[in-house]
Amino acid sequence: MERVGTYLILTRLSLSKALLGTQEPGNALLRCLKELFDESAYSDLTIVCGDDCYKVHKAIVCPRSEFFASACNGPFQEGDSGVIHLPEDDPLAMKMMIHYFYHLDYPTATTPAVDASETAIPQPFTFRCAYQPNESAQMDPATGSSSATLSKKDKKKMKEKERELRRLAQPHSQRSGSASATPNLCLHAKVYALGEKYGIGDLKGFALHKFHAEAQHHWQSDDFLHSIREVYTSTIDEDRALRDVVAEVVNAHPELLDQPRWQDSIQDLSLCFDLLMRSRRRRPVSQPAPALLDET
Repeated sequence: MERVGTYLILTRLSLSKALLGTQEPGNALLRCLKELFDESAYSDLTIVCGDDCYKVHKAIVCPRSEFFASACNGPFQEGDSGVIHLPEDDPLAMKMMIHYFYHLDYPTATTPAVDASETAIPQPFTFRCAYQPNESAQMDPATGSSSATLSKKDKKKMKEKERELRRLAQPHSQRSGSASATPNLCLHAKVYALGEKYGIGDLKGFALHKFHAEAQHHWQSDDFLHSIREVYTSTIDEDRALRDVVAEVVNAHPELLDQPRWQDSIQDLSLCFDLLMRSRRRRPVSQPAPALLDET
């Protein structure tokens, strides 16, 4: 049955009038994907997040995500039922992720105002799906640090992933050249975290680009301040991409640190350490520092 569904999807993609028209092949393929997204035709997988229910296609979702591929192909109840419940994720960020699967983009949305009490107590980065990836690298909600110590091999892989991520972020500058008039930095940080959680590297790159573009324009906004906690509590220490953007922007505008609300918000985050190390690297010592205490 699954093979039949996949065959129907591929048939629709190959025989669509868009492909037979005057469009470029790449644009025609995207148009077909958008039609599948809008109509949910031949859907064989349901993703439930909050009150939202998405009818998606394994042939499109699984090749893009390590999580969904394992959940559908492994010995888990989701593979048998065809329904995946993701109650812990942010519904709006999930909506953007699903949209990205079919459009290679996600729309800029106006996010609800962030409750100060909500940002003060970050939620744990947990999973309640039968298939749970990255269980050994859960986040410490108090510090935003990983509870597991990465081996040298894992750190090397993380650096390779980061280089690939930055590469993926570059092409998007041609598609989304200007920042949104309304900041959506918290949303982009959450989408980035979903990209990591579900193994969607190109989504991480796209969210990174959007975050960087908006942070450079909206660094004075409340959304940027709130997004910093989101960044530092939803990524592990070795995942530097978003953290480096935050440190870069704050370092370029040190007057932000004069504000009491900024001081209260970031004092328990490792952003302070990142700023200190960034400052140290830019001010090399020309000669060895004298000993603090004379030896006797």
